[in-house]
Amino acid sequence: MTRILVIDDEEEIIANICDLLEIHNFDVITANNGKVGLEKILSTNPDLIICDINMPVMSGLDLIRELRNHPQFYTIPFLFLTANSNYDSVRLGMNLGADDYVTKPYKSSELIKAINTRLAKSIRMKDTFLTKFENIIKNISGLMPAELQAPLNAIRTYSKLLQGHTSDIDSSDMNNLISHIHDSGTRLLRLVENYNIYNDLLNNLINIDEIIKPIVLNPCKIIKETTFESAEHYQLSQSNFSFDLTNDIPINISEKYFSKIIFEIIDNAIKFSTKNKSIKVISIVNNGFYILNITNFGYGMSKDNIANIDAFIQFNRDEFEQQGLGLGLAIVKKILENINGKFQIDSVINDYTTVRIYIPIK
Repeated sequence: MTRILVIDDEEEIIANICDLLEIHNFDVITANNGKVGLEKILSTNPDLIICDINMPVMSGLDLIRELRNHPQFYTIPFLFLTANSNYDSVRLGMNLGADDYVTKPYKSSELIKAINTRLAKSIRMKDTFLTKFENIIKNISGLMPAELQAPLNAIRTYSKLLQGHTSDIDSSDMNNLISHIHDSGTRLLRLVENYNIYNDLLNNLINIDEIIKPIVLNPCKIIKETTFESAEHYQLSQSNFSFDLTNDIPINISEKYFSKIIFEIIDNAIKFSTKNKSIKVISIVNNGFYILNITNFGYGMSKDNIANIDAFIQFNRDEFEQQGLGLGLAIVKKILENINGKFQIDSVINDYTTVRIYIPIK
């Protein structure tokens, strides 16, 4: 049975709401001020909270402020009861995280409608979260072993060929074996580095000064150098890229993290490009931002794919023979969030994909 906590200092209002909710088969808990209400929330974990704003001991606004210190209750729908003269308080309450409000005197149908609407939304949110969480766990369990096993097997196999036979292998074959071992080691290193970077960004373990200092003074140089570094890994020539870059201007990000952003976007663009199609790299300055557009032509992305970009999420992995854990663009998004930048993707299936980033200028 759905449990609803009603918090109000007027006994008559509590009694009326209790009668109404019980008729509609809700389990009702009550409290006469915010302090008692907080104790009931902590002990009973209700499915929805109906709370008056003005109460002795602890007001409804103070209660919702206090709930911000308990993240496990963020998703509980919170409805304010308020007199018509309390709109300023309602606005403040909504800014603090309340979901809706009902004015006193309330209509029974209005209150029940508000409750059912918020409960339905809460269920949808929980279902969405659980589905996403289950997909992430499934992806991690499926991706991680394969991503570790493939390069480790390559290192083991090629190093075994070298072991005790170096004198029997000609220089050309020797270089090929060493290259395979080096590439496999690089793949493992990038996997671990991306995992650590994403974890640190997710848990706010990276100081903002590290991300923005010292600032980049010459973005054009870094864009080209990082692009060509990624291209070399895929044995692409510089002619596979076209550049139209605005004049250099200082931007509020460090070289380390700017290079990381460029590398991950270019790497993604190369993976999803049709062979022999040029990748376009364009930058402009507008409204206080350095705006970089990287466009590849080929497979494209659906709207659902774009909406679901996140860590440990990959699309059509088998078809495109992808490597990695799907952390690249998730890292880009996290870095940009930390510097008040922006991240956008425009795409048309079987045509093009443009990744657009906005970095504040100095």
